[in-house]
Amino acid sequence: MGKKYLIDTNILIYYLENQIPADKIERVEEILENSFAISVISEIELLSYTSLDSADLNTIKAFLAEAQIFL
Repeated sequence: MGKKYLIDTNILIYYLENQIPADKIERVEEILENSFAISVISEIELLSYTSLDSADLNTIKAFLAEAQIFL
């Protein structure tokens, strides 16, 4: 079994906004594909981000549906 990572809210926001540096995107995507876990606090932070429109909210909800969420 490989390493497990708890992903921070900022990384998720940068990823969803395509702001991960080009030399790091492959590694971030690998981590998200193999070990996508977040805290319930990160879930709340993402869903309460102030400038979300309905399309953004739907994208985040779909993204979170793939996550393992720790309480």
